[in-house]
This record gives sequence, C-alpha cells and structure tokens, in this order.
Amino acid sequence: MAKPTKDVDHPSPHLSGGAVDLTLFDGNGLLPMGSEFDEFHERSQLDYFEEKKPLTSLENIYLANRKLLKRTMLNAGFISNIDEWWHYEYGTKSWANKVGVKQYFRGILEI
Repeated sequence: MAKPTKDVDHPSPHLSGGAVDLTLFDGNGLLPMGSEFDEFHERSQLDYFEEKKPLTSLENIYLANRKLLKRTMLNAGFISNIDEWWHYEYGTKSWANKVGVKQYFRGILEI
C-alpha cells in the first residue's frame, strides 16, 4: 500500500494520479478474482494462481479473470503491481523506471 507523500522525487503513485485500483465485472456483477479487493493476503498477489498447482475449477476461473485484467491493462501501456492484482500504474515513477523513460508525472506535487 502506497503511503502519502509530499516528496516530489518519491510521489505516491495514487497521489500523482498515475495509479488506479480496479477489477472486472459483467452483467451479473463483479467477476471473482480469488481475493477481495484491497485484501492484503498472499492470494492477492498478481500471479498467485499462476504459481499454484494444481488448481481447482474455481481457481481456474480466478486465474482466467486475473489474466484478462492483466492482459488488458498491460496492452494499454500500464504496469502491474506484483503484490496487488487490482493495482496498475501509468506515468508514475515506477512506470518510468520499468519502461525505461526519465520523465514521469508528479501530479499535484508538480508546480
């Protein structure tokens, strides 16, 4: 979980406006992801169900839903967070480091 900061060189990803927490839903409601949103547990790790073998039929559904979310967000240029399946970033300092650029958005900290 990102802590708030006023340090322009280490801005919180959510404070910069470059982080989003999201999940998937369809006409019946939220799709099951294998842990609750903002549940900080081992099973909340992005690739938890990819690492776990064998999978139950329900865990295969969790895995498919997480893969869909991850593929969609990565294809849109976001980066993922290995500890939180719901957390993605674009334009943050972490994003800049991962994609190899020097500029990143500092959000409300930028003057």
